[in-house]
Amino acid sequence: MINKKFKAVQVNMLDTPDSLEMCVDLILPQRFRIFLIYRPCVRHSITGDDELSDLTHMNDCLDKYCNSFGPNVIVGDFNCPNINWSTMQRPELISRKFF
Repeated sequence: MINKKFKAVQVNMLDTPDSLEMCVDLILPQRFRIFLIYRPCVRHSITGDDELSDLTHMNDCLDKYCNSFGPNVIVGDFNCPNINWSTMQRPELISRKFF
């Protein structure tokens, strides 16, 4: 995922949600922490409360592992389809929790 000419160190995290797939520190002159996230589309087998709980767990994990010594980069597929990015409107509870 990262070119060998860059120094990267995987961050070992405990009790992470399934949606947080990877976390690495990319060490350039400054250390960047990169989080890779994939939230699957809403599954019909889980309730909105379960989905909200999963998202809350992901947010708590990001809060815990964010690097206070440098920039954090959070990338991935969050599957919040009802957010209007041009107006920043977010009609669903799940989308609101994302912000």
